[in-house]
Amino acid sequence: MPIISIEDAVAESDFDIIIVGGGTSGLLVAVRIAESKRNFNVLVLEAGISHENDPLVDVPGLMSRTLGNPLYDWVHMSEPQTRLNDRVMPLDHGKGLGGSSAINFTGLFRPTMNELDAFEKLGNPGWNAASLDRCLQKSLIAASQPQYIPATHEPIVEGLESLGIPRTGERGIGVSTCTLSVDPETAKRSYSASGYYYPKRAELGNLFVALNVTVTRINLEPTDDELVRATGVQVHGTGSTDTTHILQANKEIILSAGAIHTPHILEHSGIGDRNILSKFGIKCLVDLPGVGENLQDHGLVPTVAEVDSTIETAEMLADPAILEKHQELHKQRSGFLAGGITTLVAFIPASKLDSGSKFDWEKSATIESLDVGSDDIHPNVKKGIVKQYSILRGWLTDPNATEPFAQILHLNAHFPTPGISKPLPGKRYITLSPVYSHPFSRGYVHLMSPDPKIPPAVNPRYFSHPNDKQILEAGLRFTLGIYDTPSVNPFIIGIRAGKQEQEAYIKEQLTTVWHQSGTAVMLPREYGGVVDERLRVYGTKGLRVVDASIIPLLPSVNTQSVVYMLAEKALALLLNNQNSKLIWFLRQRRLCYKNIEGTEIAESRQYVLVYFNCDILPNVQHRKTEAPVLLPKNPYYMPFGAKRDLAMNCRIPKHFLNDILLVPFLRPIHIDHP
Repeated sequence: MPIISIEDAVAESDFDIIIVGGGTSGLLVAVRIAESKRNFNVLVLEAGISHENDPLVDVPGLMSRTLGNPLYDWVHMSEPQTRLNDRVMPLDHGKGLGGSSAINFTGLFRPTMNELDAFEKLGNPGWNAASLDRCLQKSLIAASQPQYIPATHEPIVEGLESLGIPRTGERGIGVSTCTLSVDPETAKRSYSASGYYYPKRAELGNLFVALNVTVTRINLEPTDDELVRATGVQVHGTGSTDTTHILQANKEIILSAGAIHTPHILEHSGIGDRNILSKFGIKCLVDLPGVGENLQDHGLVPTVAEVDSTIETAEMLADPAILEKHQELHKQRSGFLAGGITTLVAFIPASKLDSGSKFDWEKSATIESLDVGSDDIHPNVKKGIVKQYSILRGWLTDPNATEPFAQILHLNAHFPTPGISKPLPGKRYITLSPVYSHPFSRGYVHLMSPDPKIPPAVNPRYFSHPNDKQILEAGLRFTLGIYDTPSVNPFIIGIRAGKQEQEAYIKEQLTTVWHQSGTAVMLPREYGGVVDERLRVYGTKGLRVVDASIIPLLPSVNTQSVVYMLAEKALALLLNNQNSKLIWFLRQRRLCYKNIEGTEIAESRQYVLVYFNCDILPNVQHRKTEAPVLLPKNPYYMPFGAKRDLAMNCRIPKHFLNDILLVPFLRPIHIDHP
């Protein structure tokens, strides 16, 4: 379905599911639901525009040029950071179809299995490593290793090996060539719009997308069971459509607006901390103190080195002739622009950073060490942070843990460094940036005004926990040591940034890695949770969150792959929303054959009718299941008259019954449901 105007959306009015945000997770969820057998009408509301065929998005080597541009980036600014000389920091966040997947640095890395298991350990049944790892593998996003490898790549890998960091895959501790969301067939960025929406839009007549539309609040109505039901959204158009509209949803509203906008919309809808909402005259409909709290983010400090002028780096593209040459090479899927500006990443264990300080980090991994100044953290939110710290402390103390506590990012260019002059003409540079991979600091996102058009206050509270600063200091020392290794030192002319007085330098140079998360966290409600394990906002019906804001404990890796994983996981929950009795009956019997996902169509006293999302079923001679399957509730009992029973009790049309595959399972199957 082509993109429609907000006026067309109002006129259409018959939408089953409204998705707020056409970003990394929103478009994936929208397309998957629209192409399912449920025949839902799906509407996506996106505040930005489409960036289709835009070279600043598509060309990997130009990836950083969208940052700070309001056409692509929300250009959020943080509150002054008291531990960073009161600096106000840019928090870039993707705007437009594809969201942050359209402007990020394309890294696709998988969390460790322990990091995935942390979802379940924090109180979310079914969110274990085995289940989530399968979701990681479902993505349609094209992935490849860089088409262009710079001359500095292999020497840096060898330098890290000499410091005890093994060459490995991109999971867990070690150094590896980056896996990037770049299509090897076209040498273009692969993101949620190009991977999911653009290829499917013509064939999905039930998928609608409206652009330049900002959602200001969710409409909520009380129900008989003391909950509130999400019935629609209030939207505000931009430009010529600068008016307010109300759009109704028949079944569900899904917030996929990201870790900054999702809590902002919730609070303006009356969902959040009662005390915060009352300050702005907003009636509290659901008292959830966790909304906007638990903000987590990775932070980095760049080190910049001048390298030999014969080495190709991004600075050479300032020469129009060289840029034109590489633009032609990109058409042939080669050259600098095809490979991007980052080609390797290293994940470093705490013991390699500073084995002497590791014990101090373990002791400090407590809520008592979290210094939030005069800000107050609700007791329930504190309970959730305590559980998070318990897991982090376990990874620090376990000698066999594979969880990295620092990451080193390589950039084949001069990273922006405040207070240090811009790259000098004719010079070439590389950047190695240490990152603290498991933040202990916790910030917030809260409204600043009763007017939803006013952006929220975003305060990451960087360094509010001492471990982040100390781990970053150790990471900085480790990174500077790479330049001195025998394989790297010969092409280094000088260190331009990184060798200044350490504490002052870190305060001036710390910046975000653009991985904000956790502000509508998936935790039990008593631990400050905002959504349950089925992604339903507590105290509501018909309202879910599917984006980075639900992440309870930020993994060590870039969040792009994690958000795709969350979206894939959410789909099983969304498409099986009416499937609770089937899931209950299969779980009760602890059935186990193989991992199959199914969607219930109907149910009678003795039978359930299911579509299976797989190609084959056991005991049916590998028959494909385009037809629905009839299962007895007693897996070992299939009497005659089953179809008649189903027809009578579920009112299934007779012509439909003729297509049903009747399966007397002599051995039961297992639906692996999240």
